[in-house]
Amino acid sequence: MDDTYAMTTTDNKDQVAPFSFDFGSEFIKENLPAEKRTELAVVAQNRRIDLAQDVARRTIRLQASNVDMDVTLNKARELSKVKGDFHIRSTHETASGQTEITVRSHSPVVWFVIGVAGLILLMLIMK
Repeated sequence: MDDTYAMTTTDNKDQVAPFSFDFGSEFIKENLPAEKRTELAVVAQNRRIDLAQDVARRTIRLQASNVDMDVTLNKARELSKVKGDFHIRSTHETASGQTEITVRSHSPVVWFVIGVAGLILLMLIMK
């Protein structure tokens, strides 16, 4: 039985790194009673299944979050071409936790209006 699984890396989607779940075979070599070897083998098999499920769950979350983040960033690029104010905030479940993306854009008109209002206020105070 081949216990090596392929898992894609985040750096290069074409690169595949081997990942082995074979950590129970050392029980066969040990000088243990048969019932203890069987018990340990069952525990190791359960851990192997749990680990495989965790790797699969994290891989799916990573792939889904990559797609969601790309959609969010593409939407921000589209909105930046319109030259209006916008604020995008999104949270994505990644393989190791959460990633939050915040994109803001304020047009120069907002800063101009704030500057003019500040000057008017300053002139009123100075009178």
